[in-house]
Amino acid sequence: MRLTVDDLSCGYGEHRVVDELSLTVDSGEVMCLLGPNGVGKTTLFKTILGFLAPQGGRVLIDGRDARTLGRREQARLIAYVPQAHTPPFPFSVRDVVTMGRTARLGLFSSPGPADKALALESLERLGIDSLAERPYTEISGGERQMVLIARALTQQAQLLIMDEPTSSLDFGNQVRVLRQVRRLAGEGLCIVMTTHEPDHALWCDARVTLLEPHGPAQVGSAAEIITEAAMNRAYGVAVRIGSIAGPGGPPVEACVPLLTHSSVPDRSASNQLSARASQQRS
Repeated sequence: MRLTVDDLSCGYGEHRVVDELSLTVDSGEVMCLLGPNGVGKTTLFKTILGFLAPQGGRVLIDGRDARTLGRREQARLIAYVPQAHTPPFPFSVRDVVTMGRTARLGLFSSPGPADKALALESLERLGIDSLAERPYTEISGGERQMVLIARALTQQAQLLIMDEPTSSLDFGNQVRVLRQVRRLAGEGLCIVMTTHEPDHALWCDARVTLLEPHGPAQVGSAAEIITEAAMNRAYGVAVRIGSIAGPGGPPVEACVPLLTHSSVPDRSASNQLSARASQQRS
């Protein structure tokens, strides 16, 4: 699976939000979209998903122009995980996940035993099969987000579009969701996700597209794009990026904001981060 965004411009009416963006995402990769509010991340998602027509350029799915795909075919190729979802009825978790089979069923067909078995397999794959009979409306936010990922897996699409999958989750649930993102990419899925946390892109070893209020988008590896200068320019805050050694594993990169009134980097805060990292390495 390959997603190609080719000189894509998108927006609303005569208002252009994203201008001539190009990027590719292949199977096994995670692409994180970073940038401040209002810079066009959601607009880009809507255009990739076909909800908005491009103002210029193309979106290609495995080399095919996305505009030539019917809705059912598109749903077989692309699965979408929204920020939040609350159904009007208290469906069971199993039923919500089974709804991912809709794109694979005929117009008047109902899910059969094979579809229900696949839904349970997706829950087991994420380690949440114990929730199968629970009402979806009564589980926690972190559990609900995992259920939406399970529904996307049941859809059997190879491109997973995730809109801020860790939004409103506590720290522990953010880590659990990001672990699944990394694992699913390792299993060959092509994943595009938005986040407001540069650390998330670093943790997922992702490629990054940084959309900025002024100037062209930057595309590259997390190490290339998430720099102190780039974060300052995009978000208007000073940061320091440093390595923190983990026990028995490779160093973990962290992006730390400097909580000062000025956007000028605070050298003392940087020195403290470096000192802490050195202590943990020794």
